[in-house]
Amino acid sequence: MALTPGQARRFYDRFGRAQDLQDFYEDRAIGELLAHASFPATRSAFELGCGTGRLAATLLASELPADAAIWGPTSAARSQA
Repeated sequence: MALTPGQARRFYDRFGRAQDLQDFYEDRAIGELLAHASFPATRSAFELGCGTGRLAATLLASELPADAAIWGPTSAARSQA
């Protein structure tokens, strides 16, 4: 049975809320990434396995330059603008 776009959106909205509860093990790995990566000169990034976009939001809010964009396989570019 195929889902309508609205049904798929509602499913993934619910599923995403559950995914964000996994921060107890994701936050340590993300912290290591942020501590050892160099984002100040990054203008474009591709996030594979985007999940809920929590990492992308963090990068755009505090790590990437204001004109940077993040791309993912299921979305258009996102930027702070």
